[in-house]
Amino acid sequence: MKVVEVTVAAGRTFNHPYEQYSNLRSNVTLKAVLADDEDYAAAVQTLQAKAEALVEEHKQHMLRSLHELARFERSQQEVQSLEHSIRRSQERLDTLRQGTQALAAGQSADTPLEVLEPLDIIDDRKERWQEGDSR
Repeated sequence: MKVVEVTVAAGRTFNHPYEQYSNLRSNVTLKAVLADDEDYAAAVQTLQAKAEALVEEHKQHMLRSLHELARFERSQQEVQSLEHSIRRSQERLDTLRQGTQALAAGQSADTPLEVLEPLDIIDDRKERWQEGDSR
């Protein structure tokens, strides 16, 4: 029997690094036509090694791309959060400046409580102030 052609396949299924119950699959099929004096067993081994290397390389490329995409998404979320925080801080700063200007101009002796209380701190000063408690 004379072997004139060999075909090998390699494949790998691996877990998605960020999703549950999700798998990724990389596979390749290689075909070689043998020369008249070529040993088919050696050709199969060489071809199989190349196929396995290609599958592993593709797997690593997919994982790197997924890690890069996840890092990009985290960065975008952080940028959005920081932008939101900046907007809130700017609004708070504007409110404080308006209140300070009004006080400096002597327009009102009764400064609204929302101008005085810190942006992110919730305490019972407002309730005590409304009840007339001066603690």
